[in-house]
Amino acid sequence: MIVNKLFNSTPLLPNDDIIEFLVKNFNLLIDVQILRNPDCDNIYGLYSKIFDRANIIKIDNTNKIIFAGLCKLSYPGLHDTSIFLMKFYKQMKKFMDNVLFLNDFQSSDIFQPEPKRTR
Repeated sequence: MIVNKLFNSTPLLPNDDIIEFLVKNFNLLIDVQILRNPDCDNIYGLYSKIFDRANIIKIDNTNKIIFAGLCKLSYPGLHDTSIFLMKFYKQMKKFMDNVLFLNDFQSSDIFQPEPKRTR
């Protein structure tokens, strides 16, 4: 029972360790305020840069995930943001579940991030 409790717990890393990891592995230098007071724009920006540099999701120069089927829709401008957000969340969830073994990732972790869950 103790092993199961330890296995399912998510470690909280100090901000300095997170920043060091991002610099060393992804060449990303971020402001500690992003981790202390995360907001949707900053967290999305951070996650998308990590995904782009790790070649998990291809992101074009407007920071949109490339979706080849978008041109098939009658009014693609009405759907590009929602399709993009759904695809981004799906890939993020898959990454968290399969690579980091964090199976409690939710859409609120992107759209309403909390400092404790960001770490």
